[in-house]
Amino acid sequence: MQFSTENKKKITFLAVIVILAAFAYSLSLSFTGYISMNSIEKKLNDAEKLLNETQLFLSNAREDLENAENSVRSCENSLSVLNPQLAECSLDILSARATAEKCQEESASCESNLTTARSQYAEALSNYKLLAASSAASICCSFNDFQQASVKSWKIDNSKIVCNAGNLTVNCRTGETNI
Repeated sequence: MQFSTENKKKITFLAVIVILAAFAYSLSLSFTGYISMNSIEKKLNDAEKLLNETQLFLSNAREDLENAENSVRSCENSLSVLNPQLAECSLDILSARATAEKCQEESASCESNLTTARSQYAEALSNYKLLAASSAASICCSFNDFQQASVKSWKIDNSKIVCNAGNLTVNCRTGETNI
């Protein structure tokens, strides 16, 4: 079979197109592989970077955990020493509260006794003054002083009425006094 020149050209042209298509197909596979390889390599580098950061974070976290565990052990040791002291202090506080309550009760009792004593003192002083005032006229006034309604001075000295002395006065007729 003989090919005409025109057929040869067509066949040659088709062969060139097939070769170019095969070359383009081969080139696209290489290029896609290159792009895929770059993408995979970038992902691998990113994963390595993330892994390194995670390992550093893990190392720091382990160090922090160890420090925290040491701190907990130290606190537990301190707590074991302080617990008996705390119990002793609690007992001291309870004892001090009981003592304070007892003191408050005794203070209230003393206040009550003091109020009663003051009241009794005021009453005794008033009675003493009334007794002294009622006795002043009979001790310092004579019958003549009574008739003349004389006013006599008097004072109390060592629990005794002293006439014609002091700044207290008694009206001999009415018995009124300025005490």
